[in-house]
Amino acid sequence: MNVQRPLRTLVGLPHLLAGYVHQPYVYEHARYLLAGTLFEAARRLLSWVVERFRFRYSLSAHFAEGNPSYEWIVHLLTHEKVWQQSRDFEVTARSSQRKWGVRLSPDVEGNAEYVPTYGRPQLFRWKGYWVEVRRGIFTRDLSVLSDLVEESRRLYTETSEKSIIVYTSNNHWGPMRIWSDVKRKTQRPLASLVLEPGVLDMLLVDAREFFATADWYRESGIPHHRGYLLHGPPGTGKTSTIYALAGELGLEIYTLSLASRSTDDGVLQRAHSILLIEDIDCAFPVLRDSDDHTETEDIDSALASAYHPARPARDAPRSAVTLSGLLNVVDGVGSEEGKLFFATTNHIDRLDPALLRPGRIDVKVEYRLASKYQARLLFERFFPRSRFPEASGHADALGSPTTAAANGATVDLAACFADAIPDHRLSTAELQGYLLSRKMNPVDAVKDVHEWVQRECAEKEKKACSEEKKRHARAARERARKCPLRNKIRWHKYKYVQRQEQRIENGCERSANAMEIVHE
Repeated sequence: MNVQRPLRTLVGLPHLLAGYVHQPYVYEHARYLLAGTLFEAARRLLSWVVERFRFRYSLSAHFAEGNPSYEWIVHLLTHEKVWQQSRDFEVTARSSQRKWGVRLSPDVEGNAEYVPTYGRPQLFRWKGYWVEVRRGIFTRDLSVLSDLVEESRRLYTETSEKSIIVYTSNNHWGPMRIWSDVKRKTQRPLASLVLEPGVLDMLLVDAREFFATADWYRESGIPHHRGYLLHGPPGTGKTSTIYALAGELGLEIYTLSLASRSTDDGVLQRAHSILLIEDIDCAFPVLRDSDDHTETEDIDSALASAYHPARPARDAPRSAVTLSGLLNVVDGVGSEEGKLFFATTNHIDRLDPALLRPGRIDVKVEYRLASKYQARLLFERFFPRSRFPEASGHADALGSPTTAAANGATVDLAACFADAIPDHRLSTAELQGYLLSRKMNPVDAVKDVHEWVQRECAEKEKKACSEEKKRHARAARERARKCPLRNKIRWHKYKYVQRQEQRIENGCERSANAMEIVHE
């Protein structure tokens, strides 16, 4: 084996490398490589020093979107005009939901808005400290961060005093649902509510007493939360009462929709201030009415549909919420302390008794259709005496007693309007809709109210009759499914009687025609 040739190559390698080293271009490349290595080492060393400096001499805080503190800090940054210093924008159409933005033109519909790009650090000075948005505060004093958050909260609260902040849950940012600020509603004064005497005062006093006795709840070992159930027909003021109470007590509202398929137990674990669930009966299956005494007036169509069923309709989408998850949000271990829980429903009979027990629902308030007292009060709100003094010249034309004073005439119109409204037949929302169409003419509102009431009551009776027939038909179908043999016999007997009656009617008609021919 010849190994001398590789050995000669290895022996000559140092001489070859020495020859390359003395070349000018190799020397220059080595210098550049060494300089790059030293530069990278210096960069990493500087980064390490900066990180150590930040760790020792700065604070970092994360404000997550969906948390109320996020709204506070964004409001402060907008107030400090931090976004004006940005040099990197996204141009978008103006949106009423956006919480910040730079407007370079007057407030005209359709104008553009310049929103700072996410991820770009914004540096500003606050009370002598440098603050880098989404990065940190250049100080070791933890009280500076507390002061920043507190001032953000105070500024946010001051600007929101005349508004009601309404939060809802969403899952737009992944599987984890967060609370987002969907809208701000103007505070509704308590005097604008048209309720029966004492209802609003009772709720207000009870809520204030609840917040004032937090220490007593804690010392007694009782969970500090209180539940209210407002039930009654639609349009009677249940939701309006909650919004008015929130404005009076200065509370935010966190609302959950059980009618949405995106609602599940995971979103029901967070609540602050007022937790509102509207139409809570949507979380429970509809109870079928199967009374034994119900007569099958519509037995023909009912039994026909039972034995010749049509194609089953697709079930309506229902909420993914479970009863256990709903009970956990009301009084579970993970539920918030110091909260007011409000629920509304149009059908209290559909609610599970486990939800209605004391400790979960502490106060039940029934809302009925409008009374004459509410009708008169609503009329006076629409047509205050100070705005319509000219009504005094028209009160006599209505045949109502009048006074000499112009102020008294409007009161008489309100009395005439209230007299025309039957007790507990129409909702306050329906009365309000009627008055809105005549909001500038109280006399016409009184003149036309009788005809409107008759029309509305007739429509309600027609609808009630239709619902009653559907209820009878549903009960007949249920009985037909439970006892098919007996109802099949009834079905054939009923059809036989129908055929006999039809033959008799046809025979009577032929006899009558024959008598007419003979008479002629």
